Amino acid sequence: MKETDFNEAQESKEENIDVKELLFKYLIHWPWFVGAVVACLIAAWVYLYVSTPVYNISATVLIKDDKKGGSAGMLSGLESLGLDGMVSSSQNIDNEIEVLRSKTIAKEVEDLGLYISYTDEDEFPSRNMYKTSPVQVSLTPQEADLLEEPMIVEMMLQPQGSMDVTVKIDDDEYQKHFEKLPAVFPTDKGTLAFFLTPDSVLSSKRTLEETTASEKTTRNITATINKPLAVAKWCCKNMTIEPTSKTTSVAVISLKNSNVERGKDFINKLLEMYN
Repeated sequence: MKETDFNEAQESKEENIDVKELLFKYLIHWPWFVGAVVACLIAAWVYLYVSTPVYNISATVLIKDDKKGGSAGMLSGLESLGLDGMVSSSQNIDNEIEVLRSKTIAKEVEDLGLYISYTDEDEFPSRNMYKTSPVQVSLTPQEADLLEEPMIVEMMLQPQGSMDVTVKIDDDEYQKHFEKLPAVFPTDKGTLAFFLTPDSVLSSKRTLEETTASEKTTRNITATINKPLAVAKWCCKNMTIEPTSKTTSVAVISLKNSNVERGKDFINKLLEMYN
């Protein structure tokens, strides 16, 4: 009996020694564990800093119901918008059909100028400039519809008002210097026009003290011009229209966009054109 107790005590002692040795074996490498945790935290911070946040903008609308109640009236109302294919009923809520040819959405994109986007290249990461660019680029929707690939317009705006422009269209590249704006730049794919925004320091009577630091330095801005129909398809892909219930004519319009103000303008314009 005593011999059995002695053997059990010895085995328990050996197990304790093994655990201590195992812990010591890994603890001597603690700098690697700490370094891995720190590296993961840094990687997570960089990802959150660089990635562009996507917001969900939504609004409710009362669909015109001249015939039947409920979702049937909603469908008939949305047909006038060209959006009937995007409505998800309660019976098929996961089915979101993309509207491939929606003249209403394309017209909205043209009216809001959403087919031309601006990027501030002086920021890291580069920042979208919706309604904040000091320079506006104009290309008619008819000319933009003929583009096979997006047109890239790189602008270097000087504090005194001059500007260097580089236009990239497919494999072609055009360069031009303007002493002042407004200015016109004819290309093989269309005629570009450049204007200063009304609140720009170069076009307003603001004093030097009222200007910001960025307005006193050279600005690097890139404008990207896409086909309006391509932008309309992208908007349809990121938009859903769903009835609140089977027996109501109220629908919820939701749009995913990286810019809240742009999303609001899009939905408000859609409701304005519908009403």
